[in-house]
Amino acid sequence: MTRTYETISRTSTEWKRQWAQVILFLELSLKPKERLIAMLKYSRPIGTDKTKRSFVVARKIKSESMSQTEKQLLEQQERDLREEKRALLKRRLKDFVHTSDGRRPMTSHLSTTTKHTNDEKNE
Repeated sequence: MTRTYETISRTSTEWKRQWAQVILFLELSLKPKERLIAMLKYSRPIGTDKTKRSFVVARKIKSESMSQTEKQLLEQQERDLREEKRALLKRRLKDFVHTSDGRRPMTSHLSTTTKHTNDEKNE
C-alpha cells in the first residue's frame, strides 16, 4: 500500500514539475510587462502579504471527459464573467468621460469644494 501512495505522490509532483517548466519557458519568451500580466492571471496572493504570489491549480480538466451539459455550463459561466467585466469597464469609462475638465472622477463632495475654492479665488 505504501508503494501505491509513493507512486501517486511521485506522479503528481512530476506533473506539477513539468507544468512549472512549461510555464517557465513561456515566461522567458515574453517581454517583462507581458510576463507580469500573464503571471497575475495564473497566480493568487499568498496570505496577507499581497506581494507574494503562488501558482494555483484547482484541477486539471480535459474537455473530452466533460459531458455536453458541463461544457455548456462552463461556456455560460465564461460568457457571464466576460459580460460582467465589460459592464464594469463601461461604467468606469463612463465616469471618466463625464468630467468636464479631463480630471479623474471624484466624489461630489470633493468636486463641489474644489469648485467652491476656485470661486473664492476668482472673487
